[in-house]
Order: sequence, then C-alpha cells, then structure tokens
Amino acid sequence: MQLKLVNEKFLKETVRMKIVEVTYHDENDKHILTHTIIRSKPSVGIIVREKEKIVFIKEFRSTTGTYCIEIPAGLIENKESIEDAAKRETREETGLVISNIKNLIKCPSYMDISVSDENFHVCLGDVIAKKEKCLDENEVISNELIYLSLEEVLERLNKQLYENIPFYDNLYLNSHAIYSLLAYFNYQKYLENKN
Repeated sequence: MQLKLVNEKFLKETVRMKIVEVTYHDENDKHILTHTIIRSKPSVGIIVREKEKIVFIKEFRSTTGTYCIEIPAGLIENKESIEDAAKRETREETGLVISNIKNLIKCPSYMDISVSDENFHVCLGDVIAKKEKCLDENEVISNELIYLSLEEVLERLNKQLYENIPFYDNLYLNSHAIYSLLAYFNYQKYLENKN
C-alpha cells in the first residue's frame, strides 16, 4: 500500500524541533492515519579519543530528571557540516579540541522513528588541545570528564545491558551513546576486514 502525506499541521516549535500533526491517505484517498510527530534538526554524537581512551560526560536530562553518561553530542546548525558540528559540540561540552574528524555513518540513522525524524550522525575525533568549555544556556554538564579504555567501555556496556548495572558512577549510558559506540566498534571491524 502506498501512502501519501495529505496534511501537516504545525502545533509548536522550539530551537530543536517542530511538533506537527501529519495525516496520510492511501492511493484511493482513504484516511489511514493521523499522528503527532517531531520534525527535528539533525544531530551528531562524537566518539572522542585521547591517549587510547574514550571521553564521556555527565549531562543532566530534564526528560528523566537525572544525569546520564553520554558522549559529546548536539544539533547540526544550518549550513554546518557534520564534521564542523562535531568539532564545535566537543569544544562546547568538554573544552576539548579535536582533529582527524571522521563521519562514521553514511546512511540515515533515525533514533526514534516512531516519534521523530531526527537523523543522528556519529563522528570520531582525536584530542589535540584543551580549552575552556562553553555550554549552551540550557545545558547542564558536569565538569568531570570520564576517560575509559576500550576494554573498560565494553565491560561496562555489557554489564549495563545484560546485568542492569549502571555504566559509571551509578548512572546509565544513554541510547545515543550506545549506538555511537556500536558504530565505532563495527567501523573498526569493517576496516580490519576491508584490508
């Protein structure tokens, strides 16, 4: 069955997203569904490496009312490249300056397609300098940077996923970070197999 969008009604807009109501009909113009969805700006998560370790942050999330363990991440601004957004977000959230930035995901990555069209990219970058972090006004991120080896990350991730043990400091790693780590681990295997 082919569905066509026949109406998109604007409900609310924020800096990050637009909330709209969409209506789809079939090829005979019969109403099939109406849903409220989020039209989101694309975003990027960054696997930041420094001296064989991956950098994590503690960020407060108003949706859960608690901190989560995350990787640096954020919106891609208008006319900004994925790599430039990765560099900017890493600097803003950690104070770290990165180079050798590589976009790991070449296809669309819709993280919660049941409610949002957010396309989430994953980049890899290496630390070359440290400066002051400069958070957006609505961000609450701890000053502590967490450095974990690849082995520690895998062990902690497995314990979180399969034993319900928090990832670090009694806090859970969020799903965007988990997806990013899986992309990173698979990218390394992909390169090994390609050579």
